[in-house]
Amino acid sequence: MMYNLRMIGRASTLGPDSFHNFGELLRYLRERAELSQRELALQVGYHYSYMSRLEKNERIPDIATLMARFIPALGLEDDPRWTERLLRLAASEEKTIAPRKSGLSSASSSPKTDATFPILESPLNQLPLSLTPLLGREKEVETVTKLLMRFDVRLVTFVGPPGVGKTRLAIQVANEVVGMFAQGAVFLDLAPFREPQEMLAALANTLGIQETSSNSLMSHLIGNLRQKNILLVIDNFEHILSAAPQLVQLLGNSPQVKALITSREALRVTGEREFSVLPLPLPQKGEADTVLESSQLIDYAAIQLFAQRAQAVDHEFQLTLENLNAIAEICRRLDGLPLAIELAAARSRILSPQAMLTQFDRRLDWVARGTRDSSSTSRQTLRGAIEWSYNILSEAERALLRRLAVFSDGWTTNAAEAVCGWEAPDANPVLSRAEVLDLLIQLVDKSLVLTEKQEHETRFRFLETIHDFTLEKLKSSGEEVQTRNRHLAYYADFAEQMERHIDGFDQIEWALAGDQEHNNLRAALEWGLHPQAELSDALRLAASVSMFWIARSYFREGFERLTLYLNCVTESDQQPLRTKILLRAGAMANYMFDFATGRKLCEEAILLARPLGEKRSLASALFYLGEILLNLGQYQEAHTAFEESISLCWEENYPSQLSMSLTSLGMLLGRQGDYARAQSTLEEALAIASRTNDLWGKSHALLSLGAINRYHNHYDAAINYLERSLEMTLKIGDRHSEGVSYSNLAILYMIKEQYAKAGRAAEKAFAVFQTIGDEVQQPFPLRMMGYAAIHAGNLVRARVLIQESLRGNRSLEDIPGQLACVVAFARCYFEEKDYKRAVSLCALIETLMNRDSVRLLEPDLKALQEVLMQGKKKLGKSNYEAAYSEGKSLALDEQIMKLMIV
Repeated sequence: MMYNLRMIGRASTLGPDSFHNFGELLRYLRERAELSQRELALQVGYHYSYMSRLEKNERIPDIATLMARFIPALGLEDDPRWTERLLRLAASEEKTIAPRKSGLSSASSSPKTDATFPILESPLNQLPLSLTPLLGREKEVETVTKLLMRFDVRLVTFVGPPGVGKTRLAIQVANEVVGMFAQGAVFLDLAPFREPQEMLAALANTLGIQETSSNSLMSHLIGNLRQKNILLVIDNFEHILSAAPQLVQLLGNSPQVKALITSREALRVTGEREFSVLPLPLPQKGEADTVLESSQLIDYAAIQLFAQRAQAVDHEFQLTLENLNAIAEICRRLDGLPLAIELAAARSRILSPQAMLTQFDRRLDWVARGTRDSSSTSRQTLRGAIEWSYNILSEAERALLRRLAVFSDGWTTNAAEAVCGWEAPDANPVLSRAEVLDLLIQLVDKSLVLTEKQEHETRFRFLETIHDFTLEKLKSSGEEVQTRNRHLAYYADFAEQMERHIDGFDQIEWALAGDQEHNNLRAALEWGLHPQAELSDALRLAASVSMFWIARSYFREGFERLTLYLNCVTESDQQPLRTKILLRAGAMANYMFDFATGRKLCEEAILLARPLGEKRSLASALFYLGEILLNLGQYQEAHTAFEESISLCWEENYPSQLSMSLTSLGMLLGRQGDYARAQSTLEEALAIASRTNDLWGKSHALLSLGAINRYHNHYDAAINYLERSLEMTLKIGDRHSEGVSYSNLAILYMIKEQYAKAGRAAEKAFAVFQTIGDEVQQPFPLRMMGYAAIHAGNLVRARVLIQESLRGNRSLEDIPGQLACVVAFARCYFEEKDYKRAVSLCALIETLMNRDSVRLLEPDLKALQEVLMQGKKKLGKSNYEAAYSEGKSLALDEQIMKLMIV
């Protein structure tokens, strides 16, 4: 029986026991809260299509997410009866789940429970939007859609020649099936990447999964995708086929993930379903007259595609009896390849279809025969279409087109002018910077270059097939070395400018610019290691781009690239750059918790910087060394490093580094218990960052001020600092700091007995940590939500949240976290009037704290003290002492195991 408020009419007649499965109850509670499926999905962080599957009882969320996110969204924080029924029904469904199987086999054995970290409705890398209809692919879309709906199909590969429309078809299919997947679909284009090992990093970036130093990238991806229900659409796999086993390993350990691949060649791995994408259907030669008489020629998708693209460039273009047969012949000679047809149709503003046929016949007949260096007939045809487009360009247009091939993942007008506009007399041909923009617009008009309009500028890019063609032309022209070196020099200048801004002002704008140009920066760095590269420019680039890597947390990639460049720095005049590379590599090692390597690199940088007089580099190297020493607990050595760094920053007028060094010194003073000096030092750091609008410096100083004031029991001031820090953090987009800020606010609101606000802050922290896959941080906000639920009178929810927190701390081997969870359970027992059990558990924890010098966080310590104080009143002196004595003799592990199975 399905319940519906509109059918029942009076919701007041229903109670929790009226519902007998999870989906029925969820739907009732959602409608009672006057939420649509989409509105509820937005609040809990699921894809909206997933709500329907939940309400049909096909899946259930994991218990932690149910308690942490669904209960607040449904308004049940202070309603234990409905919470308990929802929990019981979810648990009863969970018991029916079959064991999970591994490998690339059927996904039908996947669990119904969704223990994945929910993602927002809008993926980080949404499916590209198509502004024109897909013509002639209805059968392919239907076939592949049915294929992906089968439980035993996990990997489908579209195989076909360049230009046949694999990408467009994949996007269409993905949009058709996206509703099947709880977390939707993401799109990854592998075209900008050249090495197989880059596939995993690119996929992690697309999914918004941050690096972790404790596990391999494969392990981290598997950990994040293991129970996600998502479709991966991966485009242009053909040039890194050796990465296919990595994809199989990923899918084999993520039973609810499917992949739709496009490639010019099959992956040839176990479990792959190969689907050949064929050219568009065409009328056979000799039947055109018959088809035309029956008015059927116009129904061919290839001809419709030609007409559509021709009308896009010439609004007066019309299909007529005079040009229809010529268009049919053009499409036949292009073998029905969509890209070739589009390129031909783009010339309609200049040439009629009949004139195009004349051009075909005159141009060495390459459309019919192709070129001798290509084995594939279809590839010959496409090469012919592109070759034709290339050959009818002016000499200057051809020069620009092939020189643009050095760019990876697009370019701006300024970049094109600097890299491709050669005014030197030895250039052949001479192409001035002033000509580049007009020529670039002409290439866009001729459909050889695409545009992407952005807020402040237009970005240009190639279709990958045309990019491959232009790259071949560049290599055969004798211009490659000079063009690549100009590209390298341009991005070295760009990186130096970006470094100055990220280390100074306009930080967000330039960090975003670095994101946009990251693939060009990578391409330039790869060329920089070539024997014919200008090494001085390559070293400038490596040293400067490292600031961007630190700001954007590309620690592993940055460290590996910088290590390669360290081997190239041998000349005496290169030592200043070596110093910067050393200190930045040391910083990245520190962020990856490789303190030994980081310390070694920073100390070498310091030894180089002193005699060179590179005071800014010396100040930064000392700062990073101080951070490492602080992490190692070597406070005196860290203090010395920070003090010298600060002195150098004052001397060099280096405000951004000065603010960071003062902030770290303030935190060190706070750890040493000198709160007055810590406060004044951090206020000084904040003032310096504020003068230059250094958002990173301000956010770190404010966050540290919040922490110091919290430790010093100045709670109102701490809340003010943290709320201001959060404002800065949200502008920067630093999700990790966002989660930390919300966690600290949850503690402070709890101390101030603002339990509802504490619960909401903890919910936000938990959502952030789930989104970025930070399992270390998740147990804490779960416990804070548990305390908030206790004060709301919802002990059912509180117990589940605290139990999930305990399990997380147990898996992390976090002893203080486990002790705190036992205290939180004791608080639950106290509310249930089991005073003896509550006092015994708190006695156990207090004994261990005194014995092992373990400190609890403020909410946990407050809960412990309240249980013991109130327990004495409730039990009386003799019963209290007996309970306390019994608690002192309990075994911690035994009690934890009991609590985990309650």
